[in-house]
Amino acid sequence: MIFRDILKKWNEKNRQKYFWRINRSIYQLWVSEIIFQQTRIAQGEEYYQRFIARFPTVQELASASRDEVLRLWQGLGYYSRALNLHKAARMIVDENNGQFPINADSWQKIPGVGPYTAAAISSIANGECIPAIDGNVKRIVSRWLEIESPMDTADFTAKVTAFLNEHIPKKKPGLFNEALMDFGSKVCIPGKPDCKNCPFIKYCGAGIHNTVSKYPVKKKNFTKKKKSIVYFVIQHNNNIIMKQRDGEDLWKHMYDFPAYETEGHLNKITPAILKHMDPFQPEEITTIGPMKHELTHITLKIFFLRAKTKSKLTLPKDHHCFSIEKAMTLAKPRPAEKFLDQMKNTYLCHNK
Repeated sequence: MIFRDILKKWNEKNRQKYFWRINRSIYQLWVSEIIFQQTRIAQGEEYYQRFIARFPTVQELASASRDEVLRLWQGLGYYSRALNLHKAARMIVDENNGQFPINADSWQKIPGVGPYTAAAISSIANGECIPAIDGNVKRIVSRWLEIESPMDTADFTAKVTAFLNEHIPKKKPGLFNEALMDFGSKVCIPGKPDCKNCPFIKYCGAGIHNTVSKYPVKKKNFTKKKKSIVYFVIQHNNNIIMKQRDGEDLWKHMYDFPAYETEGHLNKITPAILKHMDPFQPEEITTIGPMKHELTHITLKIFFLRAKTKSKLTLPKDHHCFSIEKAMTLAKPRPAEKFLDQMKNTYLCHNK
């Protein structure tokens, strides 16, 4: 097995010595896989350390409040990962007496765990002989085999899976999977891979034919959705009015300013939009923005309508008043967090 032998030799000299790989428990492995799913290593390391320090066991994660988990995750993005970790921890503790799944199939029944994560955890922790196929692995195999099918096709997936099933060793399959991940992140990278120092170069189809940049064949481009948010940043008795988002929308369960939201990008603030502020009896409305905020599948156009309100006000249902200091500690979307941070030194945060 040329591919497996070359990878093994490369890994013996170049295995990444990430601190979370040392003496890790299955719980720590699971948390690391979730955090680093869609996060750069440099960004995720600090979050991983904080998360494990605060929740060192699955029992402690399960007993934490959802708000606390979200606060700890704030700034990392893809907040559904945090919500699923919390939900899964409670499932593991309450339904399985704190015992973790023993194979990839059972791992996929855990919230937030897909085929790649399930295979990665089970191959490393349980020695299950199953390939963990992420973007790095797809890129390596597509170049080796010169797969012409786009990445999002069944044919591409079948070819990559068959190749890996043929080469993954029964002994230490997790080490094989991690070696592929490391190789894809260090040598066979997107854009301009380090082909000069690639040990596969004599055998890689794309390397031999000098067509590396062609692979993997990209899936069809998608058009990002457009959405507008008009935030109502309202001071009431020197506090800020906020509400908790529900469990189905963008930034679920996080605290946020009251807002008007609509599909598409607004060009201006209309009288009809201002009417949505009437329950707060606003005075001295100031418009700030717009600003853009990019999410994976959505481009947000955000306006901030800043105002004071009368001292005697009955808050709408599910709305709360928080001091600026308390608001800063709540788990909230990044745009709201940035705006609150800027407000510290503005007139809204001073007693007037």
